[in-house]
Amino acid sequence: MLKDVTLPRSVDIVCHLDPKYGGMSSCVPALAKATSRTRRYAGQVLGICSSDEIIPLSDEIDVQRYPFIRTRGLADFLLYPQLRRTLHGADIVHLHGIWQQHSIVGMQAAIKAKVPVVVSAHGMLENWAVTSKRLKKAIYSALVERRNLQRARCLRALTA
Repeated sequence: MLKDVTLPRSVDIVCHLDPKYGGMSSCVPALAKATSRTRRYAGQVLGICSSDEIIPLSDEIDVQRYPFIRTRGLADFLLYPQLRRTLHGADIVHLHGIWQQHSIVGMQAAIKAKVPVVVSAHGMLENWAVTSKRLKKAIYSALVERRNLQRARCLRALTA
């Protein structure tokens, strides 16, 4: 007789899930589905989304919407407790993208929940992306993003 085995939980966090945003909004749910299909992890996707976003649902993975809040400090304050509760008991967190509100809050919540983090930059460290809004990103990088990247257990890069 086989034991009922609970699969380890993998949580993908991304900013936006509406297909109109392209890129990560389509590849992150697809990655979570593929991960779940291996039957080694139970996939969950947390999307930081505007209230008007259309989010495709899946019967293979759990998809949750968290509010996208334009005021950065307020977003951090409101998102952190929600993310921390959701990440409790997760086995791995995969943050998709940087320079966005979910990256700092997601990293802080994962560290507090003692969950290892994988960060995928999705091209956001390419020269063209780093030089866009260069001063703002230099300050943010010094204060937040560089530390986030150093805390990650794995950096996943698919671009130069």
